[in-house]
Amino acid sequence: MAAATVYLACKKCSVVRSLEEIVEASGITDQDRSSVKLASKYYRMMVMEMGVFTEQSPAAVAGASQSTKVQAVALAIDHYIAKLVNMAKIDTKVERLAIEIAHKTDDHLLADGKAPNGLAAAYIYIASMLLGVNILQRDVSSLSGVTEVTIRNRCKDILTSFKMTVTVRPQQVRPGFAA
Repeated sequence: MAAATVYLACKKCSVVRSLEEIVEASGITDQDRSSVKLASKYYRMMVMEMGVFTEQSPAAVAGASQSTKVQAVALAIDHYIAKLVNMAKIDTKVERLAIEIAHKTDDHLLADGKAPNGLAAAYIYIASMLLGVNILQRDVSSLSGVTEVTIRNRCKDILTSFKMTVTVRPQQVRPGFAA
């Protein structure tokens, strides 16, 4: 019950943590999978009983402007990208480019029904390839908790749904420094 409460608080405060992470941090080692299922059950029960909606309720979504909805989705994907980049200790240039690509390709149809950590992993993978940073799909998939196939499918969705132009800027050499 405590893990479910912490998970609900994380959702309300826009802190990106999975229920598995919270259960693991609580120190429960025996029957780990059943603990996650039980915490998930308690979380759903609290949401239903208390009338607390971690996502926007249908009434709020109907009354919200399109820009408000887009900002909420963009903020969430930013958190997921930042979390994965920090966990993997990847260069911040990759994080900035991944977030920029996520904002430029922001489409609710692309994200509907998709795990946000899978989309974040795909954005990170695309950004790393564009910057020439060698990151394996296997590494990104293990950190994000999705399969390599999911990353490939999300990359394919992103790259086929949007036309992207990559502009390469030459690096400026400072006077007095050898290139």
